[in-house]
Amino acid sequence: MRNGLGARLLQRTTRKLSLTEAGAAFHARSAQILVDLADAEAEVKKTALHPRGTLRMSASVFFGRRYLSPMLGQLTALFPQVSFELTLTASWIWWTRASTLPSASARWRIRA
Repeated sequence: MRNGLGARLLQRTTRKLSLTEAGAAFHARSAQILVDLADAEAEVKKTALHPRGTLRMSASVFFGRRYLSPMLGQLTALFPQVSFELTLTASWIWWTRASTLPSASARWRIRA
């Protein structure tokens, strides 16, 4: 490393190993950089563990009322920074074509 820096970092004798003035300065700065890096990683991990934003879901009226609606309260409690948009419709979506049956659709927005 000293060749790359162009400075002597260690003073070595037969009995003792110590840092030079440049070595002590380099060590202090390097230690601070490692602390800052650990803080930055912890901050990113902290935000990654807490999802946020809007989750949009579309489902049939039956499926939405039967399965999704009962879970929205629990999901809102678990993820307070997530808002949920649930659209319930009687539309049938086919893989080859889309067809819509004439009926009402409903949309709810649930925000924490």
